[in-house]
Amino acid sequence: CEASSLSNVGGVKWVPNAEPPLAAQNLFSPNLANYPFGIGLIPTGRCTYGNADDLIMVGTNLVNGLLRKWGVNSSMSCPTGLRTVFTLLFGNGFTNAKGLAIGDFNGGGAFGVYLAEQNGAEGAVGKIWRVTATSPNNYSSSVLFSSGFNLPHSVVFDPYSQRMFVSEYRVAAPGTGAPGQIWRVKPDGTRELLATKLNKPTGIALLPTGVMVVVEQESSRLTVID
Repeated sequence: CEASSLSNVGGVKWVPNAEPPLAAQNLFSPNLANYPFGIGLIPTGRCTYGNADDLIMVGTNLVNGLLRKWGVNSSMSCPTGLRTVFTLLFGNGFTNAKGLAIGDFNGGGAFGVYLAEQNGAEGAVGKIWRVTATSPNNYSSSVLFSSGFNLPHSVVFDPYSQRMFVSEYRVAAPGTGAPGQIWRVKPDGTRELLATKLNKPTGIALLPTGVMVVVEQESSRLTVID
């Protein structure tokens, strides 16, 4: 590959420290209810859950969060515009649901849709659920996977190990300026603290080098955790 002074992130090149060019935007699915939040793709070979690249979305709601699924054209022949084949409600009852991740800890754990539930309150009452399917139209089973989180926000699988990362939006009462945290979770649901003193961490991304980048919402910045 060529070496240059340009950066390449997400296939879009730009000069470092300059504003990146705007990408084309196309409406995929309008009028989403229940405050749409986390989203993920069903991987290849998981036919019980649906076709590869079907979309799973969690809608956050203080009393009745839910999951929805969109079937995407398997030939990907419609690269723009609305590609919704069907919308299916297959899970509900989550209290203030947030991020989700779909996977199996790189083969080290049970496959499923892992969902963060904040429970609408401060304190160690947040949970991570594993939602499983018996067919593409039946995602009725949910199992408590891990608990004790304070406002869990994003859930991300580490593509380089058998671990999951969970961000906590804050760890004390609103208005105190208390830091948020990142937890590393094992396939058995046990966890260990990875990073703290973060200012309302939300999104998590893992670079090909293994470095983690975290969005600190309150500080309007990206923070690298190496």
